[in-house]
Amino acid sequence: MDPGQAVVFHWDQSRGSKGLEKLIGTDYRGLLGVDGYSAYRAYVQPRQEVELIGCWAHARRKFIEAKEQSPRVAGWVLNQIAWLFRWEKTHDRQPLPANARDWVRASHSRMVVKRIGQALRVLLKRYRPKSLMRQAIEYTLNQWRPLTALLDHPQAELSNNFVENAIRPSALGKKNWLFIGHKQAGQRSAIVYSLTETCRMLGINPYEYLKDVLARLPLTSDSELATLTPTGWKKAKETQFAQAA
Repeated sequence: MDPGQAVVFHWDQSRGSKGLEKLIGTDYRGLLGVDGYSAYRAYVQPRQEVELIGCWAHARRKFIEAKEQSPRVAGWVLNQIAWLFRWEKTHDRQPLPANARDWVRASHSRMVVKRIGQALRVLLKRYRPKSLMRQAIEYTLNQWRPLTALLDHPQAELSNNFVENAIRPSALGKKNWLFIGHKQAGQRSAIVYSLTETCRMLGINPYEYLKDVLARLPLTSDSELATLTPTGWKKAKETQFAQAA
């Protein structure tokens, strides 16, 4: 994981696209890896310079839910999606050239994605509107443009599982507490979540980091604040370790 990356939580009282504008800004240009939540489409609609990248893990999950109802068809779709993840994993594990992912997607993944799309369009009318299989097919076809966009962008990931893993603690926490209290408490919680999950991403013990940073913070000048970010803190620790050795 690139040590320059970070996990950022944003608190907003609305789940609409306005919250995205506050977090990302109105001038963002580039790719946006997302699930099928409608607010993302609303954000992108007036911005041609932003392109959505769909999540194949979310599409796969829908067919897993439908497998008991339609084991044969769901099993076939899941097998096709498995090939996509298998090729991506092979690329990520091996020291391949920079353009290797582009080549793999052009020569392997594109063919499989096309086959999935053709099959789903044929299968759509065979299932009742409220059946799990029909819902899985409709979800995937409704997300088809974002799901296929990654074929043209080798830097894009096949899924946003990294984000899902980062937000899992807060998602589980919602079952333990229903109300955040004042909106300022929500923003403070978002800051703590951001620091904690960035530490986890960088392989830092969150408790050790927060204990050290909170003790040093009152005596730290503004010019030294960068050294207290998870990235800066880790770099300083690695430097200290190297000097001690």
